[in-house]
Amino acid sequence: MIIVNDVNPSEYVFCLKNLLSSELGNTNLTLLPDIANLKNLTLLRIDTDNGMIGESLPGKIGQLSWLSTLSFTKINNLKSLPVQIGLLSRLQSLILAQIPNLENISPLSIARLTELRTLNFIDVPKLSKHPNPMGSFQKLTNLELTNTNLSDLQLKNLQQLSSLVISSNLAMSSIPNQRYA
Repeated sequence: MIIVNDVNPSEYVFCLKNLLSSELGNTNLTLLPDIANLKNLTLLRIDTDNGMIGESLPGKIGQLSWLSTLSFTKINNLKSLPVQIGLLSRLQSLILAQIPNLENISPLSIARLTELRTLNFIDVPKLSKHPNPMGSFQKLTNLELTNTNLSDLQLKNLQQLSSLVISSNLAMSSIPNQRYA
């Protein structure tokens, strides 16, 4: 399902229990608690929410147990991710881009995302503390940190990492010299 430029999409979208993929672009659709009904969803991509999501995502997003890709772009009011994000045990790709107010990602919840292969924080200028010392991301192959306020980065145990992009992170003055086994 792809919804683009729909200023008033139906909330009945969340009743489509067999839906595998949902891409919402420039809509006024809120992420209702009913999102948990989309049990088979493997991809959720939201680009421009027009301020409808609010400061946090509904905790029921953690019930999307088949989700492998979660991508949010241009979500202006979002300040934190719920701890239930750690319940997405099959999540392989987490992309957070152009989220100017995101400050907090629970380290305990994101540390449980051990299947991550792609982790991108792009234009997330208030994110100043990395949510995890990266030790649990042993399958991570792609990491991008662009325009964040992160001051340190732990690359130890990221032996599968094949792509690393670090750009416009003015608070980051060095990457610690770490030994790899």
